[in-house]
Amino acid sequence: MALHGWLDNAASFSRLAPLLVDALGIRIVALDFRGHGHSAHTPPSGDYALWDYCHDVLDAMEALDLEKVSLLAHSMGAAVACLLAASLPERVERLTLIDGLGALNTPIEETASQLRKGLVAHRRPLSRAPRYPDIESAIAARVAGGVTPVDSITATPLVERNTQPTADGHVQMRTDSRLLKPSLVRFTPEQVLALLGKSTPRCC
Repeated sequence: MALHGWLDNAASFSRLAPLLVDALGIRIVALDFRGHGHSAHTPPSGDYALWDYCHDVLDAMEALDLEKVSLLAHSMGAAVACLLAASLPERVERLTLIDGLGALNTPIEETASQLRKGLVAHRRPLSRAPRYPDIESAIAARVAGGVTPVDSITATPLVERNTQPTADGHVQMRTDSRLLKPSLVRFTPEQVLALLGKSTPRCC
C-alpha cells in the first residue's frame, strides 16, 4: 500500500508503482489521504492530526480485506507508516520509506506555543482553494511554488489528480485548505524515538 506526502496524492506513485509491479510482480494500492486528491474533506469540526491518517490506511485495508500489508511511504506518509508499524506491528509486514522517518516533532517545552499557533490559525477564516485558468497554469504554479521542488513531468499527474473544473471553465484545487494550518499538538522528540523503536517490521 502506497502512502503519499503532505499536499500530494496517490499520483505520487504513478511513475514508480508500475516499475515495481513489473519488477517484483506485486500489487500496489495507492491511497489519497483525507483532504487530498479525490478523498473527502473532514467535516468542519474535524482536524487533520497525523494519527487520523492511520484510520485512512486501516479503513482501506478493511475495505480490501487485507489483514497485513507492506507500506511504501513518502514524506508525511512515511510518518504515518511508522505510527502504524509501532502501534499495530501485526498489521505491517515491511516498511519502505522515502524522504521521511518518524513524525515532525516539537520539544516538550514548546507544547504551549505550538498549541497557541494551532488554535489561532484554526480560528482564522479559510482561504479559498486556488483557481487557475487551465490545467497548464496549475501545473506551472506547482512547479514554480510547490512545497517540494518538482519538474513538470512529476507535477503533471499530481496536479491532474488534484484539480477539478469550475462552472466558469477554470480549474480549482481539490486539496482542503485546512491542511495548511499548523497542528494543534505534535509528538515530542522522545515520543517519536520511542515509536520508531517499536517499528519492528523490516525497513528498506
